[in-house]
Amino acid sequence: MSDIDCIATLGDPWPHLGNVRNEWAFLGFEKPWVDHMEALCRAELEQAHGRLRPVHRTKPGGALHIGNVLPGGTGWSSGEVKMRKLKGGRPKETCVISSDELRGI
Repeated sequence: MSDIDCIATLGDPWPHLGNVRNEWAFLGFEKPWVDHMEALCRAELEQAHGRLRPVHRTKPGGALHIGNVLPGGTGWSSGEVKMRKLKGGRPKETCVISSDELRGI
């Protein structure tokens, strides 16, 4: 993996809701179970992006995540992270563009 330039993850790896709620009820924690569920999701993403092995790299590498949850770890809390929030929903109208225009974008 040290020779790859970047890594991308698509979507958030949410754990099974029922499993998290059962585990939370069994352990009897006081804070909301949704916080734990989000922490599990962040940890999974952190592990996936950790495959870049940034500490051992000799050349820069990029990481991209497309989803609603920001991966955990110090790399994602530094000032070099660029985040964009895209507008959701269906397009207002159908637009057909050529492959050259798409490449330009």
